[in-house]
Amino acid sequence: KSRDSSKYLKPDEYASLFEEFARLNILNSSISGGGEPFLAKGIEQILSSALANRLSIRIVSNGNYIPNTIIEYLMRSSEIRFSIDTDNSGTYSRIRQVPAALFDRTIRNIGNLIEVRNNLESDLQVGSTFIINHENAAQITSFADLMLNEVGIDKVIYKRDVYELYIPNINQSMEVEIQLRDV
Repeated sequence: KSRDSSKYLKPDEYASLFEEFARLNILNSSISGGGEPFLAKGIEQILSSALANRLSIRIVSNGNYIPNTIIEYLMRSSEIRFSIDTDNSGTYSRIRQVPAALFDRTIRNIGNLIEVRNNLESDLQVGSTFIINHENAAQITSFADLMLNEVGIDKVIYKRDVYELYIPNINQSMEVEIQLRDV
């Protein structure tokens, strides 16, 4: 969808905001929401400004696209968390309403980022979020196995559906709790 870009801060406005953060002794910044942050115009300048003002940066991304031009900034960030919510391409396609092939590309992107992080010995923490819903409730354990053991991320964060689109019955709720305990 096209968006009215005049409603968004420009990179120089972010720079001023981050300078104000530094003056106020604000130490942390989270870059998320409003669309994929790595597609924002001037994301390199935004990240550079945040780091120049000694902000600890946490980024939330879908991981579909990680431009090479920001890898340097990501390695100096504190955390990146990928929203994936499933362990397979079919469920990914249904949940996100995107082509199934995007799941494999996303997993590859995350694996490549972890490889760079490990090679550079960066302190970047890499995590993944899993919002429990009717499509993925049975995948809690297998998702942890995929992301932690195969892809190599540092942590998995499970969240309940805050919009209450998925309200499990008692049996489903018990199964979710069992899987969460197992993880």
